[in-house]
Amino acid sequence: MLYCNRYILLRGYEETRSNTEFRNQIMSKFPGAVGEDIWSKFKTAFSLLPAAAIVGEKILCVHSGISPLVKRSIGELKEIPKRDVFENLAPIVRDVIFARPCEPDEDGADSEDPLYIFHEPTNTRKFNDAAIKHFCEKEKIDLVVRSHAVLSNGFRFSADKKLITIFSSPSYKDMPNKGAFLRVSQEGVVSIIQLRPTDKKENPEDKKKKKKSGETGKTESAEKEKRSKEKPKKGSRSTVSESKEKGSKEKTEEGDKKKKKANSKPKSREIESLYDNLSEK
Repeated sequence: MLYCNRYILLRGYEETRSNTEFRNQIMSKFPGAVGEDIWSKFKTAFSLLPAAAIVGEKILCVHSGISPLVKRSIGELKEIPKRDVFENLAPIVRDVIFARPCEPDEDGADSEDPLYIFHEPTNTRKFNDAAIKHFCEKEKIDLVVRSHAVLSNGFRFSADKKLITIFSSPSYKDMPNKGAFLRVSQEGVVSIIQLRPTDKKENPEDKKKKKKSGETGKTESAEKEKRSKEKPKKGSRSTVSESKEKGSKEKTEEGDKKKKKANSKPKSREIESLYDNLSEK
């Protein structure tokens, strides 16, 4: 809302009635009429989200795919009726949100003719590489950008680099996948930025579960017993000398921290080191 002229949110699978999980979460927190009213407002907001965006008049961005129902120009996507398309998606919206490219081993994938294959059980379409090339040529665009698929490298080209699939979430559901996003320069040069998965710290809840199951219980109790045996009695010379040593050590550490804080400068490279920049023209 703060940067509405700089960011455009596109409508995807999550903003359709196929996603019942979000509605269930709302109803569990706000049962009855209040929950239904909140859900109704979300449905209105989802219906108002644009189904596509064009970058620099040359790059089409959609959630999932292209549609054979675009007869004249991409401008037809602007004519999609709003508000009333949540419960019954307009066919062209359904294609943009759910249509997907054929996998290399699927029927029609290698055909030189543009194909849009309808899959009746899911009420969705598949399209081959020839369809993408034909679509780009007809609409005079260079690239179609889509999502809707988890990828090990975060991105994948197809149709002679006329189509790119982008998945921006690294470590999705604990998988070792990379994430990726695109950066487009004012000259129209596209760069792919990869996000590496980071090592996750152990969840406190997982630690508790391990404790209960006895995985860590034995080692912890053995460690405590060992420490209690080694610990000197209160008032002994070793205890006094240890406390003095501890006090002086704490003072030294505190002084070092202050010096370090005063001399420290922000390290911009720390952020950059998370990315691999793979330029693609």
